[in-house]
Amino acid sequence: MSDQPSATELLGHHLDYEINQLNAALHMLGRVKVPADWKPQSDWQKLLNNSLMESFYLHARILFEFFEKKKGAKLYADTTFKSYSQSEIKRWVRPLNNQAAHLLEGRTNDDTKKLTDADRVEMANELSDKLERFKKALKPDYRGLVTASITKLLITSSGPQATNSPTAIK
Repeated sequence: MSDQPSATELLGHHLDYEINQLNAALHMLGRVKVPADWKPQSDWQKLLNNSLMESFYLHARILFEFFEKKKGAKLYADTTFKSYSQSEIKRWVRPLNNQAAHLLEGRTNDDTKKLTDADRVEMANELSDKLERFKKALKPDYRGLVTASITKLLITSSGPQATNSPTAIK
């Protein structure tokens, strides 16, 4: 019995799960409110928002690494698929590690050095583009296994919006 998931399990379940979790965290961030009777409400709201940010960061990091590693996306795609280069992956994974995944040097309490709403939207859009290129490059045996997509977003005055949202700036 192999410890490795089958392609069907990895692409059809685990990859879709990561995509759906990333989408959910980003869409709920700033929109989900704690109950009014939770006191002090501002502290609870900050904890909820931080939890949603960390969830987004975790799933983004997993997807960036899947699209970069030799044993990740490249196993299932034809040669037209280009994985992330070291400089491309470092651009996002280092701040994700510093801000959420590691309690080491590089972690900061300075909000000006932290990832922003715009960074999260840019990450999501970059991952969305990479995912769509990956789906187009899937080898014939794996086509149709990946069904989830990452919603393309824009920043508006009310926060991240789906590009298909009526309030999004086109």
